[in-house]
Amino acid sequence: MQDWQAIRNQQIAFFKEGKTLSIEERKNQLKSMRQLLTENEKELAAALKKDFNKPEFECFITEIHPVLNAIQEALENLYSWEAGYSVALDQRIHFWSSAKLQSQPKGNALILAPWNYPINLVFHPMVGAIAAGCTVIFKPSENVPQTAALIQSLCKKYFPAEWVYCVTGDAETAKALLKPAWDHIFFTGSTKIGREVMLAAANNLSPVTLELGGKCPVIVDKKANLKVAAKRIAWAKLLNAGQTCVAPDHVWVDASIQSDFLLLLKQELQWQYAHLIKEDSATAIVNLGAFDRLIELLQEVEYEKLGEIERDRRLFPPCLVINPNSNVRLNKEEIFGPILPIFSFTDPSEPKRSIERNDHPLAIYLFGHSNKEMNGWQRDSRSGALLRNELIMHLGSEHLPFGGIGKSGMGRYHGKAGFDTFSIQRSIMTKITWLDLPIRYAPYGSKLKWIKKLL
Repeated sequence: MQDWQAIRNQQIAFFKEGKTLSIEERKNQLKSMRQLLTENEKELAAALKKDFNKPEFECFITEIHPVLNAIQEALENLYSWEAGYSVALDQRIHFWSSAKLQSQPKGNALILAPWNYPINLVFHPMVGAIAAGCTVIFKPSENVPQTAALIQSLCKKYFPAEWVYCVTGDAETAKALLKPAWDHIFFTGSTKIGREVMLAAANNLSPVTLELGGKCPVIVDKKANLKVAAKRIAWAKLLNAGQTCVAPDHVWVDASIQSDFLLLLKQELQWQYAHLIKEDSATAIVNLGAFDRLIELLQEVEYEKLGEIERDRRLFPPCLVINPNSNVRLNKEEIFGPILPIFSFTDPSEPKRSIERNDHPLAIYLFGHSNKEMNGWQRDSRSGALLRNELIMHLGSEHLPFGGIGKSGMGRYHGKAGFDTFSIQRSIMTKITWLDLPIRYAPYGSKLKWIKKLL
C-alpha cells in the first residue's frame, strides 16, 4: 500500500502553515490542473478507450470540457467568492456592532471518485476544493485501471504532493482512507456505498458530500414534440452506455400518444446505436460483473433489443421493456445501463404519485408540459433537478448547483456551490468598547420590562 498517511500528515502541516491561503497560489494550482488536462487530452482519451471503449468525442464533452469550464469559472470569480460580504445586524440588540460572513477553507479533504466518469468526477469536485484552499487526497476507481494509473502519474507531475495526492487501490484502500478524521469527505457513487461512507465519516464527525444515484424518470405528455423528445431521450440513454447517474431510468408516456412515441423512440435508438457501433464509438459496460447484472435484470421481463448483445466486447444494445411488473428488480434498482422501461398513463397525476412513493431522484425530466404544469411539478415534487424538454445538460452549467436529495445524495457542487462545499462560512463580528450599556449585566432587577419594550 502506498504511504498515503505520511502524505496526509504533510498536507495537514502544509495547511496549518497557511500555505494554501494565497488566492494566487490557488489559482496556480487550478492552472496546473488545466495544463494537465489540455496537455494530456489524447492520453486520457486513450486510457478511457482501453478501460471501457469510451469514444474520444464523449471523453471531451463529458469529461474534459466540463472540468475546463469549472476551472475557468473559478479563476474568474475566486476573488469575489473569497471576499465575503457585510451582514446587517439588528441594532436594537447589536447596537454599534458590525458583522460580515467570510469564507475559510475547511482543511484537508478526501475525494472518492467513481468509474463512470473517472476524469470529470475526480477533477470537478477538486476544482472546488482547491479554489476554497483545501488540500486533497483522492482515490479514482479501481474499475478503470488504465485511467486511474494515468491520473496518478500525471498528478505527481503537475501537483505538489503536499497539496494534491492520488491514491490508487481497491475497496479496502477506500475503507482505510475513511478511518482517519477529514475536514471534508466528498463521495460520488452508489447509494449503498454512500451509506458506508457516511457511517465511516460519523465515527470522526467528518462532514460529507454524497453524490449518489437514483431512478430518474421522464414524463412525456400529449403536448410534447415527440420527435425531439425521442431523439433527446435516446441520446441521453445511450450516452456512456446509460452508465450515468442522471440518465433517464424509465419513461412515463401518455397512453394516447404511446404508439407514436414508441415508434419514434425505437427508430432513434436503433439509428444512433448503429452509428455508434459503426464508428467504434459505443461505450462498453465497465466490466463483466456489471454486464451480467444487466442480463439478469432482463431475465425477469419481456424485452425488445435494438442491436446485438456482445459479451466478449461488453457491448450492450438499447433494450425496451413495456410496462414491467412492479415487483421486478428493474423497477427497484437504478438500472445504470441502456435498458429503458416504458410505462403508460391516462391520469396525469399517476407519474407524480409513483415518483413520490419512491426515493427522490437526482433529476426529473418533463416533455411537453405547460408553464402551469411545470409550476405544479416544481411545487409538488422533490428531486435534485427538474428539467423541461431537456435531459442531463444541466450538468454543463457552473451556475446550476448539482446534487441530490435524500437517497440520491446530499450537498451541492459546481461553480460557487463547489467552493462553498469545501469552505466554512465564518461569522465575524466587531463591537465598539467606548460605550457599554449596563442593561444586559446582572443584577437584572426590573430590567426585563425594559428589554421587552426595546425588543
